[in-house]
Amino acid sequence: MIFWIASYPKSGNTWLRALLSAYFYSQNGEYDEKLLKKIDQFPTRKYFTDFEYNKKIIGDTCKYWIKAQEKVNIDKKLKFFKTHCAFGKVNNFDFTNSLNSIGCLYIVRDPRNVFSSVKNHYELDNDKAIKWMTNEKQFVYDVEKFDEVGFSDFQFISSWSLNYKSWKIQKKVPTKFIRYEDLLEKTFAVSKEILEFINKTTINKTRIDVQKLKKALNSTSFEKLKNKEQKDGFSEAVPSQPLEVLNVTGSDGSGTIAFLHTGDEFNESQARSFSWMMQEYVNEVEAGYDEGATVTTGMLDRTVGVVTNTTAMKNFINVAVGSTVGILGDETYLINDTLTLPDSHNLQGVLGKTTIRAHSDSDASESMNNERPVIRVGLSTAQTFGGKVDGLIVDYNIDRTTGIGSTTGGFELDTDGTAFALHNVQGGRYTNITTMSAKKHGFDILGDNYNRSGSDGTYNQKLNLVSRDIYVDKIVCMGMGDDGFTTHGVEYITGGSVWGEFCRATFSPRNSNAVEIDDYSRYINIKDMGGRFVHSVVEVKGHGDAAPAEHVYIGRIFAEHSTRGLLIRHLDHGDSGADSGVSPFEGDVVIDNVYYRAPLVYHGQLPSGTSGSGSNGLGLESKAGFIYAYDRVQIGNFTARCDGADNVITTEVFQIGGGGSNLFVNRIDISDFTSATQGLDLYGSNPGAYSMFNSIRIHNSGTVEGVDIGGNTDAVIGSYAITKTGSNGSTGIDGHSGVKLGQGFVSGYTTSTDV
Repeated sequence: MIFWIASYPKSGNTWLRALLSAYFYSQNGEYDEKLLKKIDQFPTRKYFTDFEYNKKIIGDTCKYWIKAQEKVNIDKKLKFFKTHCAFGKVNNFDFTNSLNSIGCLYIVRDPRNVFSSVKNHYELDNDKAIKWMTNEKQFVYDVEKFDEVGFSDFQFISSWSLNYKSWKIQKKVPTKFIRYEDLLEKTFAVSKEILEFINKTTINKTRIDVQKLKKALNSTSFEKLKNKEQKDGFSEAVPSQPLEVLNVTGSDGSGTIAFLHTGDEFNESQARSFSWMMQEYVNEVEAGYDEGATVTTGMLDRTVGVVTNTTAMKNFINVAVGSTVGILGDETYLINDTLTLPDSHNLQGVLGKTTIRAHSDSDASESMNNERPVIRVGLSTAQTFGGKVDGLIVDYNIDRTTGIGSTTGGFELDTDGTAFALHNVQGGRYTNITTMSAKKHGFDILGDNYNRSGSDGTYNQKLNLVSRDIYVDKIVCMGMGDDGFTTHGVEYITGGSVWGEFCRATFSPRNSNAVEIDDYSRYINIKDMGGRFVHSVVEVKGHGDAAPAEHVYIGRIFAEHSTRGLLIRHLDHGDSGADSGVSPFEGDVVIDNVYYRAPLVYHGQLPSGTSGSGSNGLGLESKAGFIYAYDRVQIGNFTARCDGADNVITTEVFQIGGGGSNLFVNRIDISDFTSATQGLDLYGSNPGAYSMFNSIRIHNSGTVEGVDIGGNTDAVIGSYAITKTGSNGSTGIDGHSGVKLGQGFVSGYTTSTDV
């Protein structure tokens, strides 16, 4: 019967074979490399010489795996075989079965060390080595003799994870799992356990020869085999700098967090893939924390608390820089102080699981009881270089600021109240980050400070310290007191998607938004923005005493269950006052597509004395879109659907005014806002600064007018279809002589057009 010594490649299989061959096949326990041949490898071509197969077809030998093993077992003697094959079927042919196999030793090694060995052995770069280890269809064969033997030595190894799991979940062959690191550190004890398992499985009542075992261990010691490797090319080796296994502060009270050291760069996808492998190793092999478990003080040694854990985390992130990737597990890491990331930081978490949470506890010394951010990069007084962060949940934990100890240290810094803040940061890549329960902002990128000029019409220019050249993607902000994703004093921010939802509006009761591109922001290029259960899903703006955001490009906006979908404005301009008229800045906001559905007046009471829109549009009157006092706004497609949310929008569905000029919208499509007085309303623009619309389609969204264009607003409409069912409205398109109409159709209004 066959007794397997199985493993993923480069996991220490040959070392274990050397040890077993010295014990079972020598007279006195002395290792000789010739003995290693007593434990052969399967499958190899020598076991298929009696069978007909096509060596040019990958895996054609699989159909003879069982027959070859039956032939090996004819003499019914115990035989050890090395294999890297996964346990299972290939082309519906079993690798082995219980009739041919009596037992298995499966040796599993820290995947970081496997990665290093695979990379060196097969001469691969980082990217190819990671793909090699994560490829579920991976197989190996004799490349050097391919012209002669083809795929005759085919072994299906799958990925590191599935290779291990395939042997773990099978029930046909009794299997003992051995950690390579345990064999390295506790060689005698682990080897004795191995021999006991072999004897028990094979029903061998012979007592273990301890003296022979000691000689076998001595002759196959790691140092001797390593020396032999250097002289004769022994096939198993360990990196010259062994890599630590992930060890979050836990029941041992160690207060340490190990890190991955690759020696050169890892990109985000590689590190993410490695993070999953690492977490499987920690959970499955090391019997680590279950998925989603929280590291709390109750799990720690009584002498170790959150303060120690916070210190360990700070030490960890200070080492995880440059080419050193800090891989965090799927635990919740409790901290009681802001984590300030160093230049060129490099952190990788497990997507949707790794959480860094500000701690709240009755013990003030254990709690983060001020309003500092959870994670911060940079300060207001100096330029900082960004890095890489991927796969984190950052929980501000609003409970920490109520009724616990002292609340000093709140809102003295511009980043206070924010979950994740970048302050005067150049460069960096921040992806797959979710922020929760921030008192103020979820994810904030800002320059040196929020200071503005202090008076309307006098604008502070951008200062020397700004955040720039930063990439963001899959940023999700939830439960914030003000805005979710926001920028101030930044330039050249590029991104994939940003999202915000469920604002509490406790910090800003009238203007808490999913995404806000604010003062001094310019050259912003983000593909997708969206949100729900907020005041405005996307706001692009400037305060009256500040330069507004300009040169902003947005690919798509998805907005639902919000007071407003899109809000673009420069405060204190437009209708009245010293700043009457359009914003004096360039504006230049380009949006490809806006989709707004199912409006909701979120936290909907209007403050006393505040009108629905007002000169700045500060009220909470619901609209699909509002553009105010901004120059050169371009929108490809603006789509608004009521979707049954009747009686929410009762004035204008889409409103443009306050001196805004040079507006262009390719297509407007608004439907079924049956309580709205106007579908599209334009007012207060400068004569001669045309607002241009290629196509307008409005259906059942204007009880008074479908389109209402004020007397000072010149407009060009290429084509239109304005329809209403039920009782007639007043005018389909109400305008003046400065409005130019192309071809169109109006029904359901007493007057079709009045221009």
